[in-house]
Amino acid sequence: MRKFYNPSRTNFIVLLPLAAAMMDNDEGMPGKEINEAFVGNTVVAQLDEGTTYTFIAPKGVAHGLRPDAGRITGKYSISEDGKVCVLWENSEDDIEACDKVVKQEDGKYEWGGKTFGILAGDPKGLGD
Repeated sequence: MRKFYNPSRTNFIVLLPLAAAMMDNDEGMPGKEINEAFVGNTVVAQLDEGTTYTFIAPKGVAHGLRPDAGRITGKYSISEDGKVCVLWENSEDDIEACDKVVKQEDGKYEWGGKTFGILAGDPKGLGD
C-alpha cells in the first residue's frame, strides 16, 4: 500500500524553491560597490565582433574601444540600488542600455546579458 504523505519529499518540495531563490540574484550589486570596483578601471568583454574595452572614467564618462566602431565616448550613471545606464554617442546612432550588475562566482560580472571582466586602471590609454 502506498502512502500519500512522504516526509522526505516534503523537505524537497520546501527546500527546492528556497535554494532557487538564493541562487537568483536579480538584486545585483549595490551602487557603492559598483563604483569601487569599476570607476578608474577597464571593463573587458568578448562579443561576437571581438574584444571590447571600456575605461570607466570618473564623473560619468566612459571611453570605449570597439572592433566594429573604433574609439567611442559615452556617459554612464550608477544609481544607489545598482542600476547602471550607459549612453554611447555613436556617429551613426546613439546606443543606450540600463541594467543591474551581477557579480558571478568566477570573478566575472554580468550586465545587459553580457559577461565581462575588469582590468586595473586604463591599460589601453582610452582616457587620454
